[in-house]
Amino acid sequence: MAESNGCKGQMFTLFPELPKEIRLLIWNAALPGPRVVHLQQRKLKSTIREWEQKTGRSWPVFPGEMRAVNEAARDTGTSGIEESFEADRDRRFQRRVMRHRINEALGADGPPSTRYRGAHMLGLYSDSPTPEMTLVNREAYDVVSKSYPRVFSGPASFAQTWFNGVLDTLYIRNDTYWVYPLGGPIFDINDGFPVLDVENMRKVKKLAIWRDLGWTNNAPMRQRPLTEDWTAPVLKLFGGVEELVLVLHHYGDEGEEEDQAVHLIDPIWVDEALEKYNRIIADPKSGDTLEVKAMDIGVSGEELDLELLEEYRQNFGEGKPSWTMPRFVEKVAVTEGVRRKLDDAKRRAEMALKERGVAGI
Repeated sequence: MAESNGCKGQMFTLFPELPKEIRLLIWNAALPGPRVVHLQQRKLKSTIREWEQKTGRSWPVFPGEMRAVNEAARDTGTSGIEESFEADRDRRFQRRVMRHRINEALGADGPPSTRYRGAHMLGLYSDSPTPEMTLVNREAYDVVSKSYPRVFSGPASFAQTWFNGVLDTLYIRNDTYWVYPLGGPIFDINDGFPVLDVENMRKVKKLAIWRDLGWTNNAPMRQRPLTEDWTAPVLKLFGGVEELVLVLHHYGDEGEEEDQAVHLIDPIWVDEALEKYNRIIADPKSGDTLEVKAMDIGVSGEELDLELLEEYRQNFGEGKPSWTMPRFVEKVAVTEGVRRKLDDAKRRAEMALKERGVAGI
């Protein structure tokens, strides 16, 4: 009972009576720190056919096209589609390629020319946890919305991802982002279901990318994870990236990753680290220490041919590039569950060594 009264005595029940200015200061101080926000596609209820019928437009659309079409319609009173885009030979070719890829991905019966229209439209979402403060009350929700606006809308979807372009890191995985295996250049996120609020893409300062090349601690690297021909288009697409994080490996609890926070840590083989800590816990005198070697897979942003990347940068901008060269950083990604497991194993190993009086921790 005393314990209950002690807890009750620590509760502050007069918060609603504080001046609004003070409450807002407290809400702002309670905002979440930098987060890793995992972005991916998901199917919507509407099909491409239904979307085309509703909008009067042809799929696929391209970045900036919807805005230009809307402006043309406003200025001329027409759809603006034929005049602005269908006459463009490159766009028509890209449309044919994307429709063919959808047809191949569906693998269904029906005329190849129209089969793609049965595919579902795709939206963008993040399974990263929503800032908890949004659930408290309207005042807290408004504070969160100012620092973490919802961004990344698509042709048929509203912006749903809470993201702070300065603080947060946007995380894209090539094994989870795409619903339809469209092939083509790696990390071509403008695959017919592009991000339409381009201005918010350009606010992304930290971008993390994982190309799953099937590396393990027993399998040598057979491919370079960074190549100039796909790094340059990604940087051009986002425009404002200051730090590009090369994720060397992603660790998650199978079947339990949904809605878990993701963290970027120094590159180590997490499974090896866990095995080592558990050996120490079982036998502190085994000779093992807490030191964990960094990943040695011969990978570094320094491997990029920066002269070639600069050439791409200049060519894409026709001599006036729209993006600057970022910093390149190597990390591994771990889910909240894996990080807790790793931290707990390390803590228990430290305690085991101290309790047994083993030197050299």
